[in-house]
Amino acid sequence: MPVVLGVNGTRRPATSTMSPVADHSKPEDLIPMHTTYLIVTVLAAAAALAAALVDVVRADWVRENMRHYGIAPWTLTPLALIKAAGGLGLLAGLAYRPLAIAAAAGLVLYFLAAEFTVLRSRRYADLSYPLPYLLLAAASLGLAAA
Repeated sequence: MPVVLGVNGTRRPATSTMSPVADHSKPEDLIPMHTTYLIVTVLAAAAALAAALVDVVRADWVRENMRHYGIAPWTLTPLALIKAAGGLGLLAGLAYRPLAIAAAAGLVLYFLAAEFTVLRSRRYADLSYPLPYLLLAAASLGLAAA
């Protein structure tokens, strides 16, 4: 007897009246949106967008930190664009999961590079600044890929 797989991996016997499209009237056929994934991803997106905004307004403390890290001030705009693209990609990824995975992976790489930059400049007291962004992006990546 043929078997039909639901979206969440459940199996049930196929009937002759079944269409090739899943019957979405049954809860097991609905694609689950995990609350944890939704919350973590929205928080990660908000954090990335907020960090981009700080770069765009060129706050004095950001420019001072960039100088200490050996990063040219003109790079604030491209770095803000990268963070904004990641944040918007996470939000758009709520509708299309591969986009969320790509955006989260990009943000993880970005904030790993930020941690490396802080380490390279030996400003150890600043290591905690990029860490929450990195952890949120990594959590979003892990949940999106799961």
